Amino acid sequence: MSEEGADCRSGSLKNRTKVYGENGGPGGLFHALRQFGPLLEIARAIERKAPNALFLNFSNPEHKVCEAITRLTSVKVVGLCHGYFYGVRQISAFLDIPAERLELPAAGINHFTWFQAIRDKETGEDLYPRLRELERTANWVSDWHEIGLSRILFRRFGLWPSPSANHIGEYISWADDYVPTQLQYFHDPAVGSPWREGAETPEWYYEIRFADTDRPFHAPNPATTLETSLEERPVASSEELAIPIIEAVACGVKRHIPAVDIPNRGAIPGLPDDMVVEVPVTVVDGELVPMRMAELLTGILAMVQLQGSIHKLLVEAYAEQSKEKLLQAILLDPIVDNHNRAVAMLDEFLRLQADALPPLR
Repeated sequence: MSEEGADCRSGSLKNRTKVYGENGGPGGLFHALRQFGPLLEIARAIERKAPNALFLNFSNPEHKVCEAITRLTSVKVVGLCHGYFYGVRQISAFLDIPAERLELPAAGINHFTWFQAIRDKETGEDLYPRLRELERTANWVSDWHEIGLSRILFRRFGLWPSPSANHIGEYISWADDYVPTQLQYFHDPAVGSPWREGAETPEWYYEIRFADTDRPFHAPNPATTLETSLEERPVASSEELAIPIIEAVACGVKRHIPAVDIPNRGAIPGLPDDMVVEVPVTVVDGELVPMRMAELLTGILAMVQLQGSIHKLLVEAYAEQSKEKLLQAILLDPIVDNHNRAVAMLDEFLRLQADALPPLR
């Protein structure tokens, strides 16, 4: 859980920093609590001024934020994320088939979706058997940073997950065994915390493989160098889905959208109707109609159901200002393995982030 600045006195809780704490785990819970206030303020303004408008949300943690807006307002909210396309590229690379030729319906929650089918659009062939054979014989360390965890989940649970290890691992207690240590920030702790007031923010990389490790010692930071001309870049899809949705809703265009976060309403059997899930939709006459998905395999369904219970408790904790329900949500999380350390962590986060969190009784 990447909650900077907190000691937490929480033993193994503190050491789980090889995967992100942005969406799942205790870090995801507190991230959501910090987001609920300002985003619900926007939602209530929409409720007053434009009650029929569609709220397109890019703020993480997508599922938790969308669940709060859905449960606590009448606003129609849609969560958007490009994580689905990471899994598409992984499967395309394994099969050596262009992504646009693949039919890949996926279901689950944001950053923890599962491809229920892999089909060749041209022939209709089920490509899952071929993927299983190719995965069994592939070099085990290839792209380990991104898909090592995905491969073992595929072997154990039968479907390919998305997006990649750093996010998927937020929902799994044993993910550390399959995720290498990540260097997103580097600082010398003897110099002092980089998060203190006035300190220079360390350079950041989404994954260490994106870092230019061959650059000169004193060259300008490439992350802050502006491109000379955007016009020189080829036009390509950004994989962000807001514009296609706006076009479809505003212009009456029928369009398939491969992954959005909306209330389940029966799209995934076995999950509550009011739980926010990530599924494909078709925009028809300005409405987002979710695709009816196959039932998730038992093991996968159990993991997703647990997260749904955590999300519901979190929203209730916010709405009721209940520290008790927040603690219940924390203790349900598979990342948490010790009651006393969890309580200490809760108290410390409430103290450190008091200016950004709702009051809890």
